[in-house]
Amino acid sequence: MIRSNDLLTRTALELGGNTGAVISRYVGIPVSSSTILRIVKRLDIQPKKLTSGIIGVDDWAFKKGKTYGTVIVDLEKKEVVDLLSDHESATLSEWLKQHPEIKTVSRDRYGPYALGIKTGAPNASQVADRFHLFMNLGNATKRIFKSKGKELREAFKIYNEPKDQPPKAVEIEPEVQNSISIIAATLTTADISIDKQHKFEKVKVLFGKDISI
Repeated sequence: MIRSNDLLTRTALELGGNTGAVISRYVGIPVSSSTILRIVKRLDIQPKKLTSGIIGVDDWAFKKGKTYGTVIVDLEKKEVVDLLSDHESATLSEWLKQHPEIKTVSRDRYGPYALGIKTGAPNASQVADRFHLFMNLGNATKRIFKSKGKELREAFKIYNEPKDQPPKAVEIEPEVQNSISIIAATLTTADISIDKQHKFEKVKVLFGKDISI
């Protein structure tokens, strides 16, 4: 019985309610997610007196969608420091006042956490956690892609067009061909600019290869 309780306790701390309940069935001690959470709540967890000074705060669910608390993690030591009974600003503020060594707090965008940190540790730096930084970056990228849809489609089209493909030959009416022949035979480059002369030479080369212009 003692070994079973110890196993459930470790499972509860490592995996939480829902996942812990699933794993408990595989080890032959099937319990519900509510039982897993009751095991956690009965534990006499002594908060650590000092932290590294760099912590993260986030909410965790006693009962998903209804009751939430606050988990405090030492980000340097990578371990849970304390669990608070709710996620209100006053509760977090009081905890921080008991830990003057706190100098950096990572949090999400939850307003009461920002207020609790400001009042409880006014000299501490507040930073966004990695998850929300990536989420903000992803949202910003989506907005850019949506606003530049036309440009992106054009760039995709140009990038995927076959390289070095000769222009398609177009049939030219006999009258037009005769006119081009006469112009090519009689026009000199003495009276045209350098730019036009260059273009004229290119036209003659293309015409000689039976390529339309």
